[in-house]
Amino acid sequence: MVGYKESALRLKVIISVEDAIKRIDGNSYEFYVSTPQGTAYVKVERPAGRRAYIRTVPDRTQKDNLLSLPQCK
Repeated sequence: MVGYKESALRLKVIISVEDAIKRIDGNSYEFYVSTPQGTAYVKVERPAGRRAYIRTVPDRTQKDNLLSLPQCK
C-alpha cells in the first residue's frame, strides 16, 4: 500500500502499489519521500522476469528510502 497527501482537504489517501505504478507510468502523479535530509523521488523498477515495483531514486545513499517508512494504515 502507498499512502500520500492529496490536498489540505484530503490528508491521507491509500492506494495499492499497482495503482501507484499506473499513476507514475501515466505521468499523472509524482511520488516522493520527504525527510529532514532532503527529498527522494519514487520510480518504477522492472527487473527482467519479475513484477514491477517502486523504489526511491538514489540520493546521497543507495538505500531505498521507502523501506525506512512505517507501514500505511
